[in-house]
Amino acid sequence: MEHPNGVRIRGEYMYVTQSLMTKVKDPSGLMVSGVYRFHLDDENIEVTNTLDDEHLITTFLTYNKDVQYGADGIEFDPEGNLYVGNFGDGAVHKITFNEDGSVKENFVWAKDPEQLQSTDGMIMDDRGNLYIADFSANAIAVVTPNGKVTRIAQSPDTDGFNGELDQPGEPVIWNGKLVVSCFDLVTGPDKVNTAHELPATMSELELI
Repeated sequence: MEHPNGVRIRGEYMYVTQSLMTKVKDPSGLMVSGVYRFHLDDENIEVTNTLDDEHLITTFLTYNKDVQYGADGIEFDPEGNLYVGNFGDGAVHKITFNEDGSVKENFVWAKDPEQLQSTDGMIMDDRGNLYIADFSANAIAVVTPNGKVTRIAQSPDTDGFNGELDQPGEPVIWNGKLVVSCFDLVTGPDKVNTAHELPATMSELELI
C-alpha cells in the first residue's frame, strides 16, 4: 500500500485508511484517498493503489489545495457507521453501509474550521463523543453525536516535556482518561510545530 494510516477492526474485517493515492488522477487535480477493507483471513492480497482494487470501498477528495493529504483517522460507532477524517480539509466523513456491506453513503458529517483544522487519529467514547487529534493546530477537538465540533485543548509550539500537546497524532481512552501520542516531527506554514525534540512525549487529558 502506498500510504496506509488509520486501522480499525470490526467483526471479521480490518479497515485501513490510505492517505494518498497518487496513481489516481482525478479530473479536478485534487488528491484522492480512500478506505480499504480486508477480511481477517485474507491472504496474498494484491494492492495496486488504484480504483481497480477490489478491497477499496470508498474514496475521498481533499479540497484544501494547500494541504493535499486525505483519509487519516478512522473509527466506528456502536451502530456500525464508519467515521473517517479528511486531514487536509479538517472534515469528518460519515460512511453508512447497506445490508450486504457495500457503502450506502459517504458524506461530510462534521466540519468547523475555527474549531478543527486537521484530522489525525480519532477515538469515540461510550457516549458517542468523537475525540480527534488536530495535528496541525496542536489541539484536541471533540465532536458530539449531533456533529458539533469543539476544541477542548490546545498548546502553542512546545517540546511537550510538561505534558503539553506537541503535534498530537493518536488519542486513546485509557482508565477514564484521554491519552495522546505526540508526533512532533512535521513542520510547515500550516503547522504550529516548528521543530523536533527528543524524547518523544505523550499527553493526558480529562474526558468531557
